[in-house]
Amino acid sequence: MTIPEMLDFAIPSTVGLTCIAWSVGTPLPRRVVRVLILPALVGIAWFVLRTLPLAVLNMPDGRFDFSAFHEAGGEILRGLDPIIENRTKELPPLNPPTAFPLFALLALLPLRESFAIWAVASAMMLAVSGIAAWRLARRSRSEEFDDEPVEVRRAGLAILIATLCLSNAARACLTSGQLGIAAAAAITGAIWARDRGRPILGALGFAVGSIKVGTVVPFALGLLRRGDLRLWLAAIGFSVLAVSFTEAPSEFASRARTWLETIGRLGAPGAVNDFARPGNDDMISLDRALFLAGLRDREAARFAQMLILGLIGATAAALVLRRRGELDARGWSLLAVFGSLFLYHRLTDMTILALPLATVMLESRRARGLRRGSMITSVILIVTVLFMQRRLLVAVREWADGRVDLRGRLAEALVLPHATWSLLLVFFLLALDLAFVGSSKTTATDRPPR
Repeated sequence: MTIPEMLDFAIPSTVGLTCIAWSVGTPLPRRVVRVLILPALVGIAWFVLRTLPLAVLNMPDGRFDFSAFHEAGGEILRGLDPIIENRTKELPPLNPPTAFPLFALLALLPLRESFAIWAVASAMMLAVSGIAAWRLARRSRSEEFDDEPVEVRRAGLAILIATLCLSNAARACLTSGQLGIAAAAAITGAIWARDRGRPILGALGFAVGSIKVGTVVPFALGLLRRGDLRLWLAAIGFSVLAVSFTEAPSEFASRARTWLETIGRLGAPGAVNDFARPGNDDMISLDRALFLAGLRDREAARFAQMLILGLIGATAAALVLRRRGELDARGWSLLAVFGSLFLYHRLTDMTILALPLATVMLESRRARGLRRGSMITSVILIVTVLFMQRRLLVAVREWADGRVDLRGRLAEALVLPHATWSLLLVFFLLALDLAFVGSSKTTATDRPPR
C-alpha cells in the first residue's frame, strides 16, 4: 500500500472521529477548537487536491451509472423515449421522467467531458448541501442558547463539510456519477427556501429532488400545512413541465406503468436490484436486512418491510403534524432519515443525512443527561453509515458464507445490514426526542451552565 493510499484511509477516518469529538466536547476551549479544526481543514484540502481529481480522471470503463444517464440523454436528444428503450436493457437508469431534462443536458457533451463536469458540480453541491443543513440546524436553535464562540461554530461547519466530502457515500457517488448528491442538495435547499418564505424556490428544489423519488416522497409529510398549498402547486407544475419534456400528457399513465414494470424486472430474483443478491453489499433496505436476519421467504420479507415502513410513516406523520407552527430541524431530520429507509437505497444516496448529522451535532452540545447520550449516539451512527466500508462488508460476507455457527449468523444478521439497523435506531431516537422534548426554539431546560 502506497503512502497516498494509506492517507486515503487515515484522513477520512480522522475526520469522522473529529466529527464525533466536536459533538461530545462541551464547552470547548479555544486551543481544543484549533486542534479539532485542523483535521477538517486538512480533510477539505485532501478532498480538493486528491479525492475529487481521482474521481474526475479515473472514469470507470464499460457501462456504469453515469454512462447509462448519458446514453438516456442521447436518446432524448434523438427524439426517443428512454422509458420505452429501457424495457430490455440490462442496466437502465430507473430515475423518474423528472430526471430526463438533466440527462439531456448531460448528453450535450461527450461522455468523458460530461462526467468530469458532473463530478465537479456534484462536489460543489455537496458543499452547498452541508452549508444549508448547518444553517437550518442553527436556525432551529434559540438564539439565547446559541452563545458559543464563533470559532466553535465555524469549526463545526468545517467539520461537517469535511465529513460529508470525505465520506464513502460521497466518494461512491462521485466515482459512479450518481445523482444522490444532487438530490440531497436540492431537497436540503428546498427546505431552506421554504423556511425563508420562498415557496416557489422551494418547489423547484423538491421537483429537482424528485430525480431520487424514493428519497423525496417522505418529505411530503412536512408539507401538509395550509401555507404549503402554493409550494405544492408550483412543485406539481415544475414536475409536469419536466415530464412533458419527453412524454405527452396523454401518455403519462402508460409510461408510468412501463417504468414500474422495468423497476420490478430489475428487482426480480437474481437481477441487479434483488435485495437477496450477494453482491448488493451497499444496499440499504429493510427487506434485505430482514432477509439477512433470517427471514428467508422473499415475499414475507417484502411484506414485513412494507409493514415497518407503514409504522415508521405513521409515527413520522403523527410527530410532525402534532407540532404547532413551523417544523424545526429535528422534524425535517426525522423525515430525512425516513427517506433514507424508504423502499431501497444505496450508499450513493446517503448524503441526504447532512441535515440529520448537522442537527444531532448541534443538539448534542446543548443537551444534558439521557438526551445528550441519544444525540451523541445518533452522531456516531450517522457517521458510521456515511463511512460504510463496502470492501469490509464483502470480506465479512465471504467469511460468513456457509457458516452455521453463532458468529456467522450474527455477522450476517447484524454486520452486513448494519447501515439499515443504524438508521432505524437513529429514527427511533429522533422520534423519542420529538415526542418528549419541546421545540428547540422554545425549550429552556437544556441550556448548558455558564
